[in-house]
Amino acid sequence: MTKQQIVNEISKRLNDPNAVAFADRIWGYFVETIYELNPELTAAETLNRTKTHSGFVMTNVSGIAKPSVSTQMDWNAIYSVNVSGVPARQIDQEEYAQMLSNTFYMPSGNEAAFYFDGNQLVILTGYVTRLINYTVAYLADTETDIGGIADDKDVNIPNSLVYRAMPIVVNKVKAEIGMIL
Repeated sequence: MTKQQIVNEISKRLNDPNAVAFADRIWGYFVETIYELNPELTAAETLNRTKTHSGFVMTNVSGIAKPSVSTQMDWNAIYSVNVSGVPARQIDQEEYAQMLSNTFYMPSGNEAAFYFDGNQLVILTGYVTRLINYTVAYLADTETDIGGIADDKDVNIPNSLVYRAMPIVVNKVKAEIGMIL
């Protein structure tokens, strides 16, 4: 669907078929609603909204690599990291500290783990001083992806997600203009 088709469909539900009164509000609330629905995406919707970042990085003598991944990425939106074709498991701060303080907790062989230390993605592997390839899969940032899209352009969102967002947007607009409490 195009941006204009989405706005028109929501406008019809607000009894404003020509999208005269609420077009800007509708689109703003639509983008906001897509953000809110991100944690509830189905597998198919997640696949459609997925972006990847791939590259090569050298591990140090401890098997740790710090690839340069865009700091503009929403770190909460990362849902998988693969290292040389092997899925890495996400670890928390406690596990990360444990691995740094005791090498027996580090991944071994072709195992891998990842952690975001607040500034940078850290990949922990069983590979010592070796060039590894990595792929980070994450959900696209909604504002970057669709926020400034032109009216006649297709919106890169599955129809199931669009139709799930529509009644929420209608309720938000109605609440703003005082039609519902």
